[in-house]
Amino acid sequence: MPLETVTWGGPLLEGSAMTAFFFALPSFSDTERVAHAMGVDVILNVMTITTPERELAMREGSGELVDRFEAAGVPPVLDWDRPSCVGNTR
Repeated sequence: MPLETVTWGGPLLEGSAMTAFFFALPSFSDTERVAHAMGVDVILNVMTITTPERELAMREGSGELVDRFEAAGVPPVLDWDRPSCVGNTR
């Protein structure tokens, strides 16, 4: 579902800080038309996220994580090497 996270409890790729996926809503304006043309109900961008980012989404809601991404200029893409936009939350 949109704005949900999924993790398997460890790094998604060896050597990467990314430990989960985040299903973001697309940033383009014609998503309904594109979804209809593709015969799907919804289109999502899949992002890689860090443990602190996932913890923030779980604790404060996915909207807060989206706000952090926007403030840090993080695009909604798979990026195995980007730094976390959330400090350690523990």
